[in-house]
Amino acid sequence: MHAKLLLIIILFLSIGCANQSQNKTDKQNEISALDSNNLNELFKIDLTNYFNAFNNRNWDLMTAMIYPKLFEFTSKEEMLQVFVDIEEMGMNMSIDLNEINKLSKIFVDGDLQFCRVFYRALIQIKLRGMMLENQSELAFNFQEQYGSENVTYNDEVFSINVENSMIAVSDLDTKNWTYMEYNEDPASLTLLQSIIPEAIFNDIID
Repeated sequence: MHAKLLLIIILFLSIGCANQSQNKTDKQNEISALDSNNLNELFKIDLTNYFNAFNNRNWDLMTAMIYPKLFEFTSKEEMLQVFVDIEEMGMNMSIDLNEINKLSKIFVDGDLQFCRVFYRALIQIKLRGMMLENQSELAFNFQEQYGSENVTYNDEVFSINVENSMIAVSDLDTKNWTYMEYNEDPASLTLLQSIIPEAIFNDIID
Protein backbone atom coordinates (compact mmCIF):
# COMPACT_ATOMS: atom_id res chain seq x y z
CA MET A 1 0.00 0.00 0.00
CA HIS A 2 1.24 3.50 -0.85
CA ALA A 3 2.92 5.18 2.13
CA LYS A 4 0.81 8.35 1.87
CA LEU A 5 -2.37 6.30 1.82
CA LEU A 6 -1.31 4.36 4.90
CA LEU A 7 -0.50 7.61 6.72
CA ILE A 8 -3.98 8.98 5.98
CA ILE A 9 -5.54 5.76 7.24
CA ILE A 10 -3.55 6.00 10.49
CA LEU A 11 -4.68 9.61 10.97
CA PHE A 12 -8.25 8.63 10.19
CA LEU A 13 -8.24 5.82 12.72
CA SER A 14 -6.62 7.88 15.47
CA ILE A 15 -10.09 8.80 16.71
CA GLY A 16 -10.50 5.22 17.85
CA CYS A 17 -6.98 3.94 18.25
CA ALA A 18 -6.67 1.14 20.83
CA ASN A 19 -4.10 1.34 23.61
CA GLN A 20 -3.86 -1.99 25.36
CA SER A 21 -1.62 -0.66 28.15
CA GLN A 22 -4.54 1.39 29.49
CA ASN A 23 -6.04 -1.70 31.12
CA LYS A 24 -3.98 -1.26 34.29
CA THR A 25 -5.95 0.07 37.28
CA ASP A 26 -4.61 2.53 39.81
CA LYS A 27 -7.04 2.76 42.71
CA GLN A 28 -5.34 5.89 44.01
CA ASN A 29 -5.96 7.59 40.70
CA GLU A 30 -9.75 7.12 40.67
CA ILE A 31 -12.39 9.53 41.94
CA SER A 32 -14.94 8.73 44.66
CA ALA A 33 -17.73 6.26 43.90
CA LEU A 34 -20.47 8.91 44.13
CA ASP A 35 -18.73 11.40 41.86
CA SER A 36 -17.73 8.59 39.53
CA ASN A 37 -21.33 7.45 39.09
CA ASN A 38 -22.49 10.98 38.26
CA LEU A 39 -19.63 11.69 35.89
CA ASN A 40 -19.82 8.24 34.34
CA GLU A 41 -23.37 8.95 33.16
CA LEU A 42 -22.46 12.43 31.95
CA PHE A 43 -19.45 11.17 30.00
CA LYS A 44 -21.48 8.28 28.57
CA ILE A 45 -24.04 10.73 27.20
CA ASP A 46 -21.36 13.08 25.87
CA LEU A 47 -19.29 10.40 24.13
CA THR A 48 -22.41 8.82 22.65
CA ASN A 49 -23.37 12.21 21.22
CA TYR A 50 -19.80 12.76 20.01
CA PHE A 51 -19.63 9.45 18.16
CA ASN A 52 -23.17 9.87 16.80
CA ALA A 53 -22.14 13.26 15.43
CA PHE A 54 -19.16 11.61 13.77
CA ASN A 55 -21.30 8.78 12.37
CA ASN A 56 -23.83 11.27 10.96
CA ARG A 57 -21.07 13.54 9.62
CA ASN A 58 -22.39 16.37 11.75
CA TRP A 59 -19.01 18.08 11.81
CA ASP A 60 -20.24 21.26 13.51
CA LEU A 61 -21.51 19.32 16.53
CA MET A 62 -18.49 17.03 16.65
CA THR A 63 -15.92 19.82 16.53
CA ALA A 64 -17.92 21.83 19.10
CA MET A 65 -17.29 18.97 21.55
CA ILE A 66 -13.51 19.02 21.01
CA TYR A 67 -11.34 21.01 23.44
CA PRO A 68 -10.89 24.34 21.58
CA LYS A 69 -7.19 24.65 22.37
CA LEU A 70 -6.53 21.67 20.10
CA PHE A 71 -7.40 23.87 17.13
CA GLU A 72 -4.46 26.11 17.91
CA PHE A 73 -2.29 23.28 16.58
CA THR A 74 -4.46 21.92 13.76
CA SER A 75 -7.40 23.65 12.11
CA LYS A 76 -10.90 22.22 11.94
CA GLU A 77 -10.59 22.24 8.18
CA GLU A 78 -7.42 20.14 8.24
CA MET A 79 -8.95 17.64 10.66
CA LEU A 80 -12.13 17.23 8.63
CA GLN A 81 -10.24 16.98 5.35
CA VAL A 82 -8.64 13.76 6.61
CA PHE A 83 -12.10 12.24 7.02
CA VAL A 84 -13.21 13.46 3.60
CA ASP A 85 -10.06 12.10 1.91
CA ILE A 86 -10.32 8.66 3.43
CA GLU A 87 -13.99 8.31 2.53
CA GLU A 88 -13.22 9.28 -1.04
CA MET A 89 -10.64 6.47 -1.09
CA GLY A 90 -13.31 3.96 -0.10
CA MET A 91 -13.44 3.66 3.70
CA ASN A 92 -16.60 4.58 5.59
CA MET A 93 -16.22 4.40 9.37
CA SER A 94 -18.69 4.48 12.25
CA ILE A 95 -18.04 4.28 16.00
CA ASP A 96 -20.45 3.05 18.68
CA LEU A 97 -19.74 3.44 22.38
CA ASN A 98 -20.09 0.21 24.36
CA GLU A 99 -19.32 1.38 27.89
CA ILE A 100 -17.28 3.68 30.10
CA ASN A 101 -14.65 1.53 31.82
CA LYS A 102 -13.35 3.88 34.50
CA LEU A 103 -12.41 7.47 35.23
CA SER A 104 -9.25 9.01 36.57
CA LYS A 105 -9.47 11.44 39.44
CA ILE A 106 -10.15 15.08 38.63
CA PHE A 107 -7.00 17.14 38.08
CA VAL A 108 -7.32 20.90 38.61
CA ASP A 109 -5.06 23.58 37.19
CA GLY A 110 -6.14 27.20 37.57
CA ASP A 111 -9.76 27.48 36.47
CA LEU A 112 -9.68 24.24 34.45
CA GLN A 113 -10.29 20.63 35.46
CA PHE A 114 -9.18 17.52 33.60
CA CYS A 115 -10.33 13.89 33.73
CA ARG A 116 -9.26 10.87 31.72
CA VAL A 117 -12.22 8.81 30.53
CA PHE A 118 -11.55 5.16 29.62
CA TYR A 119 -14.07 3.50 27.31
CA ARG A 120 -14.79 0.54 25.04
CA ALA A 121 -16.18 1.03 21.56
CA LEU A 122 -16.94 -0.80 18.32
CA ILE A 123 -15.48 0.59 15.12
CA GLN A 124 -17.01 -0.56 11.83
CA ILE A 125 -15.27 0.18 8.55
CA LYS A 126 -17.06 -0.52 5.27
CA LEU A 127 -14.79 -0.85 2.25
CA ARG A 128 -15.49 0.01 -1.36
CA GLY A 129 -13.60 0.76 -4.53
CA MET A 130 -9.83 0.74 -4.29
CA MET A 131 -9.92 -0.14 -0.59
CA LEU A 132 -11.45 -3.53 -1.39
CA GLU A 133 -8.31 -4.30 -3.36
CA ASN A 134 -6.24 -3.69 -0.20
CA GLN A 135 -8.45 -5.71 2.15
CA SER A 136 -5.75 -8.25 3.03
CA GLU A 137 -3.18 -5.60 3.88
CA LEU A 138 -5.73 -3.62 5.88
CA ALA A 139 -6.66 -6.76 7.82
CA PHE A 140 -3.00 -7.36 8.68
CA ASN A 141 -2.54 -3.76 9.85
CA PHE A 142 -5.72 -3.79 11.94
CA GLN A 143 -4.82 -7.11 13.56
CA GLU A 144 -1.33 -5.83 14.37
CA GLN A 145 -2.72 -2.66 15.90
CA TYR A 146 -5.76 -3.99 17.75
CA GLY A 147 -5.07 -7.71 18.16
CA SER A 148 -6.47 -10.39 15.87
CA GLU A 149 -9.05 -11.40 18.50
CA ASN A 150 -10.60 -7.92 18.25
CA VAL A 151 -10.91 -7.78 14.46
CA THR A 152 -13.48 -9.50 12.23
CA TYR A 153 -14.27 -9.05 8.53
CA ASN A 154 -17.60 -9.91 6.90
CA ASP A 155 -19.44 -8.59 3.84
CA GLU A 156 -16.80 -5.96 3.10
CA VAL A 157 -17.00 -4.58 6.67
CA PHE A 158 -14.31 -4.67 9.36
CA SER A 159 -15.62 -4.76 12.94
CA ILE A 160 -13.02 -3.79 15.53
CA ASN A 161 -13.40 -3.80 19.31
CA VAL A 162 -11.21 -1.10 20.85
CA GLU A 163 -10.30 0.19 24.29
CA ASN A 164 -9.24 3.79 24.43
CA SER A 165 -9.57 6.98 26.44
CA MET A 166 -10.44 10.65 26.11
CA ILE A 167 -9.05 13.60 28.04
CA ALA A 168 -12.08 15.58 29.24
CA VAL A 169 -11.64 19.27 30.05
CA SER A 170 -14.02 21.81 31.58
CA ASP A 171 -14.11 25.14 33.38
CA LEU A 172 -14.58 24.83 37.12
CA ASP A 173 -17.66 27.08 36.99
CA THR A 174 -19.56 25.86 33.93
CA LYS A 175 -18.54 22.19 33.97
CA ASN A 176 -19.29 21.92 30.26
CA TRP A 177 -16.86 19.22 29.19
CA THR A 178 -14.95 19.11 25.91
CA TYR A 179 -12.71 16.28 24.77
CA MET A 180 -9.42 15.22 23.21
CA GLU A 181 -8.57 11.70 22.07
CA TYR A 182 -5.64 10.09 23.89
CA ASN A 183 -3.14 8.12 21.79
CA GLU A 184 0.26 6.77 22.80
CA ASP A 185 2.22 7.47 19.64
CA PRO A 186 5.01 10.06 20.15
CA ALA A 187 3.44 12.72 17.92
CA SER A 188 0.13 12.57 19.79
CA LEU A 189 1.82 12.69 23.19
CA THR A 190 3.90 15.68 22.13
CA LEU A 191 0.73 17.46 21.04
CA LEU A 192 -1.06 16.65 24.30
CA GLN A 193 1.96 17.84 26.28
CA SER A 194 1.64 21.19 24.51
CA ILE A 195 -2.03 21.44 25.50
CA ILE A 196 -2.26 19.90 28.99
CA PRO A 197 -0.66 21.90 31.85
CA GLU A 198 2.79 20.60 32.72
CA ALA A 199 1.84 20.24 36.39
CA ILE A 200 -0.69 17.49 35.64
CA PHE A 201 0.45 15.98 32.33
CA ASN A 202 2.39 13.02 33.76
CA ASP A 203 -0.34 12.22 36.29
CA ILE A 204 -3.21 12.19 33.83
CA ILE A 205 -1.46 10.00 31.26
CA ASP A 206 -0.12 7.53 33.84
